[in-house]
Amino acid sequence: ATYMSTTKKKKPAGTKRKRAGGEVVPGDVGEILREVRKCKAECERRWAATSRQAGAIDLTGLRVVSEMSGRKVSVAIEELFVAAAESIARDESYAFSVPSRSASNQSYVAELDRVVLKANSSERSLANVNQARKTAIMTR
Repeated sequence: ATYMSTTKKKKPAGTKRKRAGGEVVPGDVGEILREVRKCKAECERRWAATSRQAGAIDLTGLRVVSEMSGRKVSVAIEELFVAAAESIARDESYAFSVPSRSASNQSYVAELDRVVLKANSSERSLANVNQARKTAIMTR
């Protein structure tokens, strides 16, 4: 019985290979890294342009995710805890405002190239027995 070898010969680094369509594929690591850096620079340029455009777009009535510093996140969490403590002190149940994720509440903003949520939301209250489990899981 004759056995055929299934291992392929490796080409030395720095050589170029051709795909089936005749397209040349770079094999040099430096060449690949140059392409990656070029793509990264292009993405950063596009991101900067999109960020500048975002300031000029009217986003009233839409919920857009924005980046926040660690300090701003801490302040927002502290404000939630204070609001919860105040509502409990008034003998009220604390409720979360949860944005609706239904298709009718979504809108595509081409300038930002993203889908954003409109203003529709519902409340989840700890006092409501039907919503207590969902609210507890969400709070975790």
